Amino acid sequence: MGHTRQMVSVTVDREWSAAPSAGPGTRLVAWLRPAPSFLAVGAASSALYGGLYLVLREVATSQWANGVALVLSTLVSTAGNRRLTFHSTAASTVVPHHALGLGLVVAGFGLTSGGLGLLAALDPSATRTAELVVLAVANALVGVLRFTSFSLVMRRDVESGVPAPSLS
Repeated sequence: MGHTRQMVSVTVDREWSAAPSAGPGTRLVAWLRPAPSFLAVGAASSALYGGLYLVLREVATSQWANGVALVLSTLVSTAGNRRLTFHSTAASTVVPHHALGLGLVVAGFGLTSGGLGLLAALDPSATRTAELVVLAVANALVGVLRFTSFSLVMRRDVESGVPAPSLS
């Protein structure tokens, strides 16, 4: 059983890495290989975020709704990316990975709240649709930062020998 786990870990490592002598194009392809899974998790988490925002916006200000929706959707997104995108399942990395995800909420909240503030200053009667467009653009920018950060940290953890999920 432990041997199978090691073989799966090696397979995951090879998926992500290119030989040091590989050209920049090959290394870029290897770096971006988990992107489709990351985008799928991100799309689901963005839908959750948007839904939470709209529900919370009925009872709270845009900033409060934004903050609560960001934190809750980030917890779900981080868990999904740990498991599905980066194959990180070790209990020892749960807290550091979620701390990173929640740390990125600060950047996300800065961009999203700044965007909402700018929208409110430019159009005090902006619609919920306009708010969601501003939030989508800001969250897309944060998504690039999240992918880069998670790639650096979670890949390192998996490649350093933290067991990958068993296929049995």
